[in-house]
Formats: sequence, structure tokens, C-alpha cells
Amino acid sequence: MNANQGLFVAGQTYPDVLVCFSQPNGALMDMAARHARYQAAMQQMGHQLWWTRRIELRWTVGAYNFEEVCADTWPHQEHLAPIEIGRCMFSTWKKSLVDWKIATRKHKYFGYGIAKSTRGIWYATIVVAN
Repeated sequence: MNANQGLFVAGQTYPDVLVCFSQPNGALMDMAARHARYQAAMQQMGHQLWWTRRIELRWTVGAYNFEEVCADTWPHQEHLAPIEIGRCMFSTWKKSLVDWKIATRKHKYFGYGIAKSTRGIWYATIVVAN
């Protein structure tokens, strides 16, 4: 199992999480993976350039309401099993009321991605559309 699969399986097994039962969408998967890689390259978690990515999604996916959640691990967690990395991400999202609201709803479409920085920190992104 790789880290991407670990994030997905963690989402399907984490209590109260419904986002991973939404319909996967290729454009959202690409966007989430791209942003996870961007965060890993910059070594900074966040919603950098979200407005430009939303515009791109409107052109590729359609007139939906898009939302995004991002999370990262601690430096000492680089050797965790993929499912544990995924659980760390959902544990982080659970601490944010806005992020947890996104994670605990089923959406029309969703995409997810995860990437590891050169310092060993994992960065995850989930993008949803309703």
C-alpha cells in the first residue's frame, strides 16, 4: 500500500468520515495531487493559490462549489505505515471545525493527493465539489 492508498483507506475507516465515499473525479484527483506536491516542494502546508486552482477547476469540472482541506505530518513521522499517515491527516482535520465539516460530508465529487517533502514531512490535500 502506498501513501495515497493509505490516505484513502484511512478516510474509509476513520470514524464519521464520509468524504472518501464521494465519487472520485480525475480533475480533482490531479488538482489535489498537484497541490500536495507543491506543498511538499515548498515545505509549507496551506491553501496557496487556491483562487487560481478554483478557476481552473471551474473550466475543467464545471460550475460547482469547490472546497479544499490540507494537512501535514510532524517531521518524526516520515516512516509511518501508509494507513497511519492517512490517520494522522484525518486527525489533523478533526481539530479544525471547517476541515472536519468537509471531511464528514459526502460530496458530489472528490479528489485526494499526498506527497512527501525532502525533509520527510507528508502533505495531503483533499478537494471536493458540490
